[in-house]
Amino acid sequence: MDLQIFWQSIERIADEFNIGKHPLAQLVSDGKASRQQVKQFAIEHYEMTVRDSGPYIANGYINMSKLSAEGAELMADNFAEEAMGLHTHTGGHSALLFEFWEKGLGLPRKELAESSASVAARAMNAYFWLLVTHKVKYSGALGVLEGGFSVACEKMFAGLQKHYA
Repeated sequence: MDLQIFWQSIERIADEFNIGKHPLAQLVSDGKASRQQVKQFAIEHYEMTVRDSGPYIANGYINMSKLSAEGAELMADNFAEEAMGLHTHTGGHSALLFEFWEKGLGLPRKELAESSASVAARAMNAYFWLLVTHKVKYSGALGVLEGGFSVACEKMFAGLQKHYA
């Protein structure tokens, strides 16, 4: 397989599994998601991509630096955005999620921090840990998720502003 076909295949897979196409993203976009569904989204997101993102990206950086300086630099760059919003000039992802939880949903931060996510969300978080600790050369696959999640957030943000504000 040549490089162009490889990247086209990656793009097709990323498009097929783009979280922006998830039924919940569509429900929020259309103003049809219940408050409980939006709340559960925040709980799932907290488990999968916020709660442990700093430690697992840092761990990934350390492990990747043994394989590829360029890959390690990309992980460090991702960490700077996750932790501090360095590129978007926003808060870090945890700060943004807590803001959504507290100001958008009117719920106490402690409730989110102590929440229990679904088995699927916990399994995904465990898979992220597996990638950055034992399968670091495949951790670039996490970037495929990142692009799709941005699409989902934009779609949901527009829906929340239009239908839930």
